Amino acid sequence: MFRPPRCPHEDCSQHARPAVRFFIKKGSYTVRCRRRRIPRFLCRTCGRGFSSQTFRPDFRDHRPEVNARVRRLIEAGAGLRETARRVGLSQDCTARKIRKLSLVPAWTRRT
Repeated sequence: MFRPPRCPHEDCSQHARPAVRFFIKKGSYTVRCRRRRIPRFLCRTCGRGFSSQTFRPDFRDHRPEVNARVRRLIEAGAGLRETARRVGLSQDCTARKIRKLSLVPAWTRRT
């Protein structure tokens, strides 16, 4: 079972030093790219909601299944246009994915 490590909102006091039970469970939702339900939470201090998805490296990705393929192609020396064509994304979307993947620490990447 997922337990949020902290409140994701930087202006909340539970962001830097979270209490043991700073959150309450607030239902769940589904997304197209994952089969299981994503749990939602509510911070008791700031009253704002968040989900377990917030803490994932592929947060806000519409097509997270292509991230590994984009990374492999770029590491192999393929250009931006070729990568976009092979993966089936636009060049702008591919450039944003490359930028985002470069910010993700290597130990959190899934292959």
